[in-house]
Amino acid sequence: MKIGSLVDAHDKSNWLKSTVLDIKEQIVAPGRTILMAYIGYRVYVENGSKSDEKGSFEGWSNRFDEWVSLYSPRIQPYLSKVNHQFSEEDLDDNFDYMMTPQEG
Repeated sequence: MKIGSLVDAHDKSNWLKSTVLDIKEQIVAPGRTILMAYIGYRVYVENGSKSDEKGSFEGWSNRFDEWVSLYSPRIQPYLSKVNHQFSEEDLDDNFDYMMTPQEG
């Protein structure tokens, strides 16, 4: 994954077409870091209905952008979740916003 990658990202209620806007390392324990992705819940397209400094897009404005662990199940391959029809059984009330790294 790299800056500019398209992904499906979960915004705490829906799967949305999204763009990785930045990547950084975050210290989670002494001597231990994880990679974080800054997710924009939008994709940049030629004739998008909205625009910002990066161009025209479809989706949500930067007001909703957030950092998500690259290890989180909230980030999935592009178009693998957005067009999927979910049932209530697919949803997990304890959906983890960031998976905690294991020891070792």
